[in-house]
Amino acid sequence: MDSSSDHSADVVRLRGAGVHQSRARENQGLAAPPMLVAVKIWALAHLLANGDAGGMLLFGSFLAWAVFDRIASRNAATWARAG
Repeated sequence: MDSSSDHSADVVRLRGAGVHQSRARENQGLAAPPMLVAVKIWALAHLLANGDAGGMLLFGSFLAWAVFDRIASRNAATWARAG
C-alpha cells in the first residue's frame, strides 16, 4: 500500500468516529425541552378557557416564561457551540 491510500483510510476512520458526536450536537438544538412544551400547551389551553383578568395574568405569565426560557436556552446552546 502506498502512503496516499493509508492517509485516505485514516481520514475515513476519523470522520466515521466524529459522526456520532456531530449529529448529537446538531440534534441537541432541534428538540424543544418537553417540560417547556407542556407548560406552553397547558398555559395556552387555560388562556383560551379562562377569559378573566386573573387567569390572563396567571396563565399569560406562565406562557411568557416558557417562551422566554425556550429562546434563552436556544441562545445558550448557540453560544456554547460557538465558544
